[in-house]
Amino acid sequence: MRKWKALGVVFVLVLALVAAGCTQKETTTGTQTQSSIAPKNEEGKYEITIYTGSGPGSVYFAIGSMLAKVINKKSDLIAAKAVTSGASVANCKAIGKGEAQVAIAQNDVTWYAWEGKHQFEGKPIKVLRGIGTLYPEPVQIVVRADSDIKTLQDLAGKKVVVGAAGSGVAATAERVLKAAGVWDKIEPIYQTFEEAAQSLVLGQVDAEFTVIAYPAPAIDQIAVKVPVRLIPIPDDVIKKLHDQGYPFYVKVIIPAGTYK
Repeated sequence: MRKWKALGVVFVLVLALVAAGCTQKETTTGTQTQSSIAPKNEEGKYEITIYTGSGPGSVYFAIGSMLAKVINKKSDLIAAKAVTSGASVANCKAIGKGEAQVAIAQNDVTWYAWEGKHQFEGKPIKVLRGIGTLYPEPVQIVVRADSDIKTLQDLAGKKVVVGAAGSGVAATAERVLKAAGVWDKIEPIYQTFEEAAQSLVLGQVDAEFTVIAYPAPAIDQIAVKVPVRLIPIPDDVIKKLHDQGYPFYVKVIIPAGTYK
């Protein structure tokens, strides 16, 4: 068994979502002005947009699409549509701008958005509200089984995919690898899960940093072509993250042999 660090995934929504029987009027919070009055369609239903993930291969997209399907089947008041997006960071920003009424996001990114930290520096999004916790998302750092990378320290000097530019994965990768003392020693490559899978299979990158539930289709599609391993995150890195004020990182165990 292997120990990894996990985050959670949450549904977030704009305050006074129409699902609660209200429409959101224009509000101003700090430097943020948000206007998200849900329009009505020809059937008289309120139209809401659900921001998900990067595409059909994304777990977020699958969940968001199913949520929209259930809402459309069960609700007499709401018409929902799920759309692709840049995932967690983009989703929280979309809530803040009124471009989305519901979104899926990592809980650490949601906290950064609320507090106005990192990608949201000085621009907190105070209209965010959580409506449910979905599942844990372990940090999974993937290398080819024949790689000489065994520890986080071995990533120094390597090409590491750290997620799509501006994504929640990229934010988490920077936090974790800084805590491990190797962020400034790697060559960060910004790619989607699909792009990273191809790059790792072709040997164009040395490792892929993911934040995703397991077993992950995005990792399975690599493992069916080349054997892979996961790099463990040691307890001292988790403790350092806690000491830095990030208590949402917790330890989980991914069973050995998950990816064959």
